[in-house]
Amino acid sequence: MAIKQEYTREDFDKLNRVEMHRLWYIKAYTEKKIAKLYGVTRKEVHEKRKNELGLGWINSAILYMMNPRYQNKRELKK
Repeated sequence: MAIKQEYTREDFDKLNRVEMHRLWYIKAYTEKKIAKLYGVTRKEVHEKRKNELGLGWINSAILYMMNPRYQNKRELKK
């Protein structure tokens, strides 16, 4: 699946924990794909996911199992 930039850096800056979880954990996008989607670097995505939003494999799995808000599979709003 070819990924093209659909969002801006401003959209990336506004990306919240639920939306990042949906992209990274639910849709299984790599950090590189998310970076391309938003026109930023992979490192910026990694820093935001790990440090700013606190999303790792274990806590993402727990969020998915325990919180219905993180199970929502609807598409991101443009």
